[in-house]
Amino acid sequence: MKQKFTLAAFIVVTMSTAACKKENEVPPRQSGYILDYTIPAPTFLTNDERAILDAKRAEWDKL
Repeated sequence: MKQKFTLAAFIVVTMSTAACKKENEVPPRQSGYILDYTIPAPTFLTNDERAILDAKRAEWDKL
């Protein structure tokens, strides 16, 4: 039993250390990031869209 545990631990350690080819596989960070995000302006619902939503709400309220 102890031999199986030791073998399993050895395999896990070997696989975890052998998984990476190089120490630094991540691309370098760029110095400038775009931090300003443009949020689109909200649009108002039309009367037809409101009617559809009201019908769906009424359907859910029945449950």
